[in-house]
Amino acid sequence: FLFLLQAKDVQQERKIFLLRWYIAAVVFGVFPAYSLMHTNAAVVQNHLDFANMAVWFSPLIVVIWLHLLVSAAPLRQALGRLPGPAAIAGRAALGYLAAYTLLYFARQLYYGNLLAGRDGSVAAAISDPALIGAVIGAAYEMRRRRPAPPNSPKPSAPRPSALIPNAPQDWMLLWFLGFLALSISGFGQGWFLRFGPQRLQVFLWLPLCVFTAIGLARLKPKIAALATTMLLGFGVVSVGVAALAFQAPVGRAHAQGPYPRLHPEIMSAADAALLALLGEGTVLAPRPWPTSSSNNAATPFSSA
Repeated sequence: FLFLLQAKDVQQERKIFLLRWYIAAVVFGVFPAYSLMHTNAAVVQNHLDFANMAVWFSPLIVVIWLHLLVSAAPLRQALGRLPGPAAIAGRAALGYLAAYTLLYFARQLYYGNLLAGRDGSVAAAISDPALIGAVIGAAYEMRRRRPAPPNSPKPSAPRPSALIPNAPQDWMLLWFLGFLALSISGFGQGWFLRFGPQRLQVFLWLPLCVFTAIGLARLKPKIAALATTMLLGFGVVSVGVAALAFQAPVGRAHAQGPYPRLHPEIMSAADAALLALLGEGTVLAPRPWPTSSSNNAATPFSSA
């Protein structure tokens, strides 16, 4: 959609043709997701139980540090080219991210969690104080854009990208900063976590990879080749480890998934022995997620 908005050399008929395909892709993606959530109650219950969290900052840094290193210059130049309101919003997001980063490292060092990577409660604890950084960033940009004195020299305009001329990479910066700030946040003393901001990270990688590609194109050939090799190597190793460890078969015990503590339907031998000692009785359990309208009349708790 950004391409269609920014591409001035594309005919209107061609834009309409592409727009139809984009809408078809969205519908094609929404339909199976909607069907799955209404045919498999465990999917919805899993979202409700485990998805109400923000992106953990420590693994995010591990994933994107090389991307940010390569794309730093294009990101900075794109911020300087944004028009007034967009630049203020971008600077506010950047200020928020800077304050969040400082507060994150300070908190994790204080509690000794930096190397352990315990990020579970960080977002709710530091998101609200980090909003001060957003205010400072927006105020700085508004002050910077005040009219200059008549005799002051005009700043030189940044060199446009030779890789993608007239492309919407400047607006992709706002896209990237906005979704990055939201995905790691738990503002409102954790109120925002109910919306599962960690899932917003799916919107981060396209704009980040665009800026990384621009940064690689501006590096010297040998440095660019080394950075490209590292990026590809990290990606292959990451996908391989995730597929083997998270899906199968590394570390998987018989009749158990990789994270048995998150799956109470799996019982260990020790739990079975303890349950046998308890004897017979009644267990109160939360009502399962309703799969049809007939279940909506069920009582809040059911006995089993």
